[in-house]
Amino acid sequence: QGHAKAQFSLGVLCYLGQAPVNQNDKEALRWYRKACSQGHAGAMYNMGVMCEAGRGVAKSREEAVRWYAAAAEKGHAQAQCSLGTMYYQGYGVPEQSDSQAFKWFNHAAEKGHAQAQFNLAFMLSQGQGLELPSPVEAEKFYRQAADQGHLDAMFSLAVLLDQSEAVLLDQSKPRGEPEGAPIP
Repeated sequence: QGHAKAQFSLGVLCYLGQAPVNQNDKEALRWYRKACSQGHAGAMYNMGVMCEAGRGVAKSREEAVRWYAAAAEKGHAQAQCSLGTMYYQGYGVPEQSDSQAFKWFNHAAEKGHAQAQFNLAFMLSQGQGLELPSPVEAEKFYRQAADQGHLDAMFSLAVLLDQSEAVLLDQSKPRGEPEGAPIP
């Protein structure tokens, strides 16, 4: 069987081609498979990446989803975010599903994954996967991602806050006279 963490590390070295190992996708896959057979979530996620990109194997979004799901179920935040993306875009899944995308982005966002926080915030701001938009919740997740340096989240947070301010300003204006009212 071997040591899963060491096998995973050898897979990463082969994937990246870091000294003293030459870049070799087939060898990376071999080591990842060994680590996967022992339940290593990172290896499962990397198998998904390789399947999605077609590195060392035939390109298959369906196979990528299978690996992302296996790693996501083990709590791997990047796999959860990737699985959410596949559901959001409708790639490699039986059908596009905002509710499944929302679920997986939320799992990863709870673990502090910045891209998942951004994706979740976007869905919240648009009301995707929900009955109505939730700008307050969207702000929370945009802020969390922005605090980690996520540039798109910083921009989206600024836009959301600007829109919120415009709504508040509009609501604070005195209401005009009803139409047809006499002018003094």
